Amino acid sequence: MAARSWSQQFVWDVHILQALDAGLSRETATALAEGRRPEGMQADEEVLWDFVTELIDTKGVSDRTYERAVEAFDESGVIDIMGIVGYYTTLSMIMNVGRTDLLDGRALPLDPLPQRLHPETANPLRS
Repeated sequence: MAARSWSQQFVWDVHILQALDAGLSRETATALAEGRRPEGMQADEEVLWDFVTELIDTKGVSDRTYERAVEAFDESGVIDIMGIVGYYTTLSMIMNVGRTDLLDGRALPLDPLPQRLHPETANPLRS
């Protein structure tokens, strides 16, 4: 999701194939690629989606979103999630600036997203 938010073509291209091999549905992959909330998620997947999209969109999360994430993944799991999002955010920025090409001249898998994935999300740090 972090690579998608940065439209990082290489990271997306490599990891979406691995995710599909690991069992991610094509419908979910398509929704993620299009910047849409996937339908039919399990409860923990919904919590993860909400947490990560709010973190990326607002640069923080509300108390309620944090509490739901801790409930689903415990505090160390939430820290791991933030670490992964931070890692792929940093990697995406570096690879975008470096104009990293796709392997074997593959076509770009992602269209650019609008500036904000969820403009209705208020920044909890400004309230």
